[in-house]
Amino acid sequence: MSQFLVVYCARQRTVLIGGIDHGITGELIELPASGRYTVTLQLQSGDIGCQPPSHIVDLLNTNALFPKEISFDVV
Repeated sequence: MSQFLVVYCARQRTVLIGGIDHGITGELIELPASGRYTVTLQLQSGDIGCQPPSHIVDLLNTNALFPKEISFDVV
């Protein structure tokens, strides 16, 4: 069953899940199954880093109306 995630950041960045591009911040991301995922952002030139560097999320019982939400701050 699909699971859903929204990643927030004040700056638009590519969302990497397991190192693979899955969309951009602020958009609904659909993943094929429940499970544990490592989420990071693809930094751009001039970015020093982000806080936290990554999120490990357990996706279960989400849907398009009630996705898991996480946030990053880019510095």
